Amino acid sequence: MDEKAFEQRLKETVAWCTRNSNLSKSAEYLRTPDLRPSVFGDSSLFMCGNNQATIAIEAMNQKRKKLLTDEAVMPNSDTGLAGGRLLVYFLGASNHNGVTASISDYFDDEDNPPWDTWICCIAGKELTRPDEKHFDVRIIISQRANTTDYVLSWVPPEWIDEVADAMRYEVTGAIMWADTLVSRPEKYAIFDFHRCYIPAWLERYTIQ
Repeated sequence: MDEKAFEQRLKETVAWCTRNSNLSKSAEYLRTPDLRPSVFGDSSLFMCGNNQATIAIEAMNQKRKKLLTDEAVMPNSDTGLAGGRLLVYFLGASNHNGVTASISDYFDDEDNPPWDTWICCIAGKELTRPDEKHFDVRIIISQRANTTDYVLSWVPPEWIDEVADAMRYEVTGAIMWADTLVSRPEKYAIFDFHRCYIPAWLERYTIQ
């Protein structure tokens, strides 16, 4: 995905998630039944590879775009982050113990953020030189392939504090703020996140 496509997806995501005033403290309004993705017969990205996640998110985005048209909701031409924040969800990294879900229903038992907020999937491969192949970090744990492929989602401003609270109890690094990723920490849990590929344009959408 290039920057222009990401900008449009972000605008549509913000427009959809903010089209109605949320009077509830539950995040279920961000799980629209008509947008529910089908991944392995479920709505979780937990065991997805990059291709599977990309297909599922693309299908959801097309449905969301149609619903915006049907409801006559026009994305703002200059949305930016609209006071929100970008969240990274690393595919295969959750230990699916339900801790984040017990703290906030913004997450499910496998640390997935609500699907209405999903924007795109990025192949987390470090770009070296033009004449070299991408570097792909893969760690095999419990017979699962954990990669640095990740999904970007938008967290509405009213959920930032609660998401941050839940994140403190997530121990495998399955979720983190995109600006933490951009800063490339030297070490985070068991994953080599500082080596994963980050599009240059992503830095424009993070707060330091």
